[in-house]
Amino acid sequence: AVINKPGRLTSEEFEIMKTHTTIGAQMLEDLPIYRDVPLIRTAYEICRWHHERWDGRGYPDGLVGNAIPISAQIVSLADVYDALTSKRVYKGPFSHEKAVEMILNGECGSFNPLLLECLSDLDDTIRQLVNEPDPLHYSHQSLQTVSEELMQNKDLAVSKRTLQLLEHERIKHDFFAALNDEIQFEFTMSPPTLTLSSYSAQKLGFPEVINDPLHNEQALEAFNNANLLELSDLLRSTSPGQPVVAREYLLNTKGERRWHRIVARATWSTDDPPRYMGAIGKAVDIHDEWLQRADLERMASSDPLTGLLNHANAKKQIQVRLEERPHGKFALAIFDLDFFKTANDSRGHLFGDQLLLNITKRLRQAVRGGDIVARAGGDEFLIFLEYKVDPTAAVQRIFSSMNGQEFEGFTISLSMGVALTEIVGSNYEDLFHAADNALYTVKRGGRGQYRFYNSSMEGVLSVITPIGSDNQQEEGSR
Repeated sequence: AVINKPGRLTSEEFEIMKTHTTIGAQMLEDLPIYRDVPLIRTAYEICRWHHERWDGRGYPDGLVGNAIPISAQIVSLADVYDALTSKRVYKGPFSHEKAVEMILNGECGSFNPLLLECLSDLDDTIRQLVNEPDPLHYSHQSLQTVSEELMQNKDLAVSKRTLQLLEHERIKHDFFAALNDEIQFEFTMSPPTLTLSSYSAQKLGFPEVINDPLHNEQALEAFNNANLLELSDLLRSTSPGQPVVAREYLLNTKGERRWHRIVARATWSTDDPPRYMGAIGKAVDIHDEWLQRADLERMASSDPLTGLLNHANAKKQIQVRLEERPHGKFALAIFDLDFFKTANDSRGHLFGDQLLLNITKRLRQAVRGGDIVARAGGDEFLIFLEYKVDPTAAVQRIFSSMNGQEFEGFTISLSMGVALTEIVGSNYEDLFHAADNALYTVKRGGRGQYRFYNSSMEGVLSVITPIGSDNQQEEGSR
């Protein structure tokens, strides 16, 4: 009834008429399925915002400029042209020429200047379509070659120059992307679309445009779903003042998983408050660099002879474990090889190294996967393990796997001191000091044994701190 009213609408009628935008959008929003399909999201934009104006005086949300999705901008212009050139109950049709003139003169609303330029450029094409006796017979080929006509029309120098510049930028970006072996991308929120450069699409084996990437099978295969969601959340949590995010992820490029460094910049609207609109960024292959870095980190944290953790890194890991489980029951054991210096001096350093490697092998076989094992220095080793009731059986098993065993005619003898968090507390330095005191107590009492720390051992001389020679240890035991 409102639409078909011949005269001017009242304020109340106009308010009723305006609801067709929000009702249409809500119908799409309420769909039980397909709501997030790109076509439906674009249809939603058109339904809700095709009566918005470039100057912000439209409805229902008063969006300004490019805050209005381009799909709604284009339909808005087409809608006005159709209304002007069609017969309505309240007016007769205007000619094509008059309708275009009224739109360009700003008599029928406010539009994107670029779209007005496009309307002007397409004037002859639109006139031909309008004047065609039967639009269904209009050449399909003509519709496909509109862009080619624009490029060839000598009267459209500005549009041609713009297209040439855009093509030049595309070629330039592809060239530099190939030189740097980069994957360049752009993500837009409305509608959710991932656009890749030509080189990037070829490198990944993807199409250049991927709709709804968070639900696209190819995108999820290349980019682990959890990582993709994390990156999306990180970009959304940025601000116009700090829009850049950098992360390292494993990407699947044509079946091969390789480490990439992703640097992306979130794009924000100029609204108040600003809206997240998408992101631009690049992914650089750092796989070889990452492997080298991992090797260096491993070398820095490991003992070069045995491959076990060094003391400094073991200390860090033990402290983390103690902080994570402050009420856990842990044992720290320190042991060294009795008479190692004598064996080293009589049979050579090569034999000494082989003996330490043999001890390492036996030690690896005796401990559990979650235990922390390290070479503390020289012939001293460190073990950190968790227990539930009584650690004696675990300590005895580890001790027996090495003590008394033969290696190339040399009988292995160990001295071991053990400190428990139940007795000493969960401070690493206190645990280490207590285990060291227990170890020295064993040395003084005859070697080839293990002892658990108790308060009577406090104050005895240290074996490990500083690490003494075997002669010093023998002298201390006397």
